[in-house]
Amino acid sequence: MDTAQKIKTLLIRRSMTQTELAAKMETSKGKPMTNSNFNNKLKDGTFSDSELQQIAVVLDATYHKEPPVPQREWFTLNDTGEEI
Repeated sequence: MDTAQKIKTLLIRRSMTQTELAAKMETSKGKPMTNSNFNNKLKDGTFSDSELQQIAVVLDATYHKEPPVPQREWFTLNDTGEEI
C-alpha cells in the first residue's frame, strides 16, 4: 500500500474528506495548504516527513518511518492501535 492509499484509508477511518484534511494543514511557510496542492501531493506521493507528521496529528494517529532498505512507513491510529 503506498502513502496515498494509507492516507485515504486514514480519512475513511476518521470520516474526513481530503478537503477537510487539507484545510487543517499548513505549508512549510506556515500558510494554509490549498486543496489543489494537497491533491497534487497525494497524486504524486510527494509529502514531506513533516507533512506526514501533520497528517498524523490531524487524524489522531502516529506516523512511523523505519530507515531504508527497505524503507517502511506506516500510521498507527492512537485510539485503536490499528496499523495502516
